[in-house]
Amino acid sequence: MFAMSSLRIAFVVFALAACRRTPPQAPPVGPLAADQAPPITPQPPSADALVLSPGEGIGPFALGMTRGALRALAPDARELSPRELGLDGITVMFDADAPAGVATSIRVMLADAAGGVRVGTAVLPNAATYEQVVAAVGPCEARVALRGGSTTPCQSGAVKVVQAGPAGAVGLEVAR
Repeated sequence: MFAMSSLRIAFVVFALAACRRTPPQAPPVGPLAADQAPPITPQPPSADALVLSPGEGIGPFALGMTRGALRALAPDARELSPRELGLDGITVMFDADAPAGVATSIRVMLADAAGGVRVGTAVLPNAATYEQVVAAVGPCEARVALRGGSTTPCQSGAVKVVQAGPAGAVGLEVAR
């Protein structure tokens, strides 16, 4: 009888140990080269992601918005130049000829968008590469080299993917 109890106890201990085993872990992978970066896959919008609406605006800022309307919405906006106001990584550019200063383009640099930027169903992380952003935003035209960077018009010009500065910072812009 004692032998039968010991056998049952050994079986239970073995079964419990087998249930607690963790599945084998994949070996750690080193950093990927820029040309090997995994593609961005569509994911549900992040609560922190800025929403980009092609040809309309970014986050709470809309094309056609007046300088006064932007100031009412974001009183902490900084004047970056006579034609630009900035807030939390978003730059709103105004038409200097319009009396009320109408917003003609809005740009966000991905590095400044902690929660990423949502374009359609894709959430672009703030560390996405230029190539990943172009692929996710598409369809896009040919890349245009500019002094100090480049731009790629996408969605019939409703969105531009920009790369600027010595570090090659990546951003998105909507414009009229």
